[in-house]
Amino acid sequence: MFKRIISAAAALAVAFGAAAYLPEGFAVQSTIMARTEETDENVFTDGKLTYRIHYVYNFEEDDVFGESIECLSVIDCDESLTSVVIPSSFNNYEVKYIAYDAFANCINLNNIVFPNTIDDIGTFSSQYNKIEDTAWFKNQKDCIVYLGSLAYTYVGKIPSNNVLTFKDGTKKIQDYGFHGYFDSNSDFIKNVKIINIPDSVTTIGYGAFGETSLEVINIGSGFKFNKQIYGLKSDLLLKVNISNNNPYNSSEDGVVYNKDKTSLVYCPYGIEECNISNSVTDIQYDAFLNCKKLKSITIPKNVKSIGSHALGYTNFASTSYELIPDFYIYCYSGTAGEQYAKDNNIPYELIDAPSQTHTHTYTELI
Repeated sequence: MFKRIISAAAALAVAFGAAAYLPEGFAVQSTIMARTEETDENVFTDGKLTYRIHYVYNFEEDDVFGESIECLSVIDCDESLTSVVIPSSFNNYEVKYIAYDAFANCINLNNIVFPNTIDDIGTFSSQYNKIEDTAWFKNQKDCIVYLGSLAYTYVGKIPSNNVLTFKDGTKKIQDYGFHGYFDSNSDFIKNVKIINIPDSVTTIGYGAFGETSLEVINIGSGFKFNKQIYGLKSDLLLKVNISNNNPYNSSEDGVVYNKDKTSLVYCPYGIEECNISNSVTDIQYDAFLNCKKLKSITIPKNVKSIGSHALGYTNFASTSYELIPDFYIYCYSGTAGEQYAKDNNIPYELIDAPSQTHTHTYTELI
């Protein structure tokens, strides 16, 4: 009998029972797999591996579903094998996923060759993925574990300089692959300070570096920031540096903008002060979300629009937004900054009329 797949969403429910028990930083994956029924038409085998057709829906910007594609998940492996090569395609379908229990009981499997088409494996937590019971995984020492071009997780001790560099050719960093919730005592979680992302990386998975000691992340030219950036949820993160060759985004003082710096996209959680570039005309929604150490900010005259919950909010405790106590806005009269402060009951002071200070009490839960 084929081993049963539990998708990432189902595994969340099984492991925790309800969304209320999820740690901060957890969210729906950047791709959603819709499994097909286990019928002869949807399941294939090459004698060593068994595959099932999946329909995959990719998120585009702002949580909009992209087109669906048909691909294969590896759902089973012959338990007697000591070596296996996963093909990039089978029966004219691309092999993109590995089920969490595909390698259950394959403890003697000491060699696995992965194609660069693999985009995801199993559940949100590596501890449930049976690949970690194989001899191949247990032989990984003090390194990033790669499944083809997918950076899956880290095992062992990190380099003494506390810097971790992903290899060229890496395309994606696994959802929650380096998250601290399930392995809070690991050397990686405690000591990693700087991460270097090569130009080849186009996807940083949800919660990838959540609850770590990460302070600086250097990102190459292939990655585009959008509202799927939950991979950078680290309270200590101070700087995100974007390569000058990146065609989508730029950075200044560790804050992320669009390429021409007219739109402010993302501010790291650990930042304590931020000087918004005078070229900015738009602050995107949630741009400063959970920046609890940032107690005040000056909004330039040129800013014409400010997205919802862009400034002065957290949502660590739940899916609701809460105002940050004692957060303060400095802005100009008649501007988007003043309107945002009024609309959100945030104390503010008009720079062109310094004596006019407006205060509010923080009793409202949005």
